[in-house]
Amino acid sequence: MKAGRCFGQAVAVLAVFAAARPFGLLGPAVLSVSILTAVLALIAWSAGATPADPGLGRSDVRTGLVFCWLRLRSRSLIAPVMAHVATNGLALTVAWFAVH
Repeated sequence: MKAGRCFGQAVAVLAVFAAARPFGLLGPAVLSVSILTAVLALIAWSAGATPADPGLGRSDVRTGLVFCWLRLRSRSLIAPVMAHVATNGLALTVAWFAVH
């Protein structure tokens, strides 16, 4: 996988998307998000990424849906961010104890 090229292209696409969106150049939100997702998927595919590389494995998708549900349920970004930090912190703690 060509990670550097993939990263550079993704950043360029996100910059163009962020610049065009406030001016309404991308249409309704559903259309613009669909276009962005398709372009980012094409970038990952052209770089030779497997579905697990950009976080599209089955467990990653399930986890993302849980965080999405938490975001919608709490009507705030704080709850899913805290859950994400907690799960990462738990994994880091277990890894640290396994090594030491």
